[in-house]
Amino acid sequence: MAISILLVEKNEHLRKILASLLDDHPGIRIAATAHNAEETERLLKGVNPNVAIVDVHLEDFDVVTAFRRMSKKYNATRLLASSNNASRSFVEKILRAGACGYLLKDCALEELPKAVKAVQQNATYVSPRIMAWAE
Repeated sequence: MAISILLVEKNEHLRKILASLLDDHPGIRIAATAHNAEETERLLKGVNPNVAIVDVHLEDFDVVTAFRRMSKKYNATRLLASSNNASRSFVEKILRAGACGYLLKDCALEELPKAVKAVQQNATYVSPRIMAWAE
């Protein structure tokens, strides 16, 4: 059975590229895409994806509060944060708020399928570049 994905990305061009990349990957399918917080909430409830890849910089989106709420309310969906912010303190805050992984957008094309599979298997995924800085 394929891993179903909710892809949440405010940038339409990047959303289309990532959706295409994931749809072309065996064992992964895009169940839905969203571009804002309101749509994300509606789709989490309606689609019930295995993994939600969430842009942490959506408009009108308090990411820490949202991740806490989503991880409790939709606990069957694994949350994978996506951002350009590589600050260790920010990453730790997002993970503590309920994200199962943190992916840097500039690494997404190479890492995304691996990150999705890792969080689906109840592992925590953090972009290797962040982990290298933490050492």
